[in-house]
Amino acid sequence: MKPLSRRSLIKTMAGTAGASFVGIPLFSQTKDEATENQKQKQKLKIVVLGAHPDDPETICGGTMALFANAGHEVVSVYLTRGEAGIEGKSHEEAARIRTAEAVSACQLLKARPEFLGQIDGACEINALEYEKVREFSKQRKS
Repeated sequence: MKPLSRRSLIKTMAGTAGASFVGIPLFSQTKDEATENQKQKQKLKIVVLGAHPDDPETICGGTMALFANAGHEVVSVYLTRGEAGIEGKSHEEAARIRTAEAVSACQLLKARPEFLGQIDGACEINALEYEKVREFSKQRKS
């Protein structure tokens, strides 16, 4: 065994004391507080986009539910309200029905529905519509 000098003993003690002081804030929190703080730091915003109501849920509803149940914010974005989605119904009536279905699905999945205002069957891909999506993505709603 290597002999201990006073200098090496002081260095060892100082390092141990310093590490103890750094650890005090970590142990001063309850386990629940520490877990909550960690969750808040790691909270994600998951955005799923589809052309019509039911597209996001059909394609990845299970994944949406998993993220929502883990405490993340999940947003289901629809380009349209499904105006042309029900044969024999007017666009207004179909939009009302499909929108209600999307809202119900989002409630079950713990997601927030957002509608971007295009019309089913008449969607456009142009600079103006890209700008609307870009502006939507900048929003910080929760």
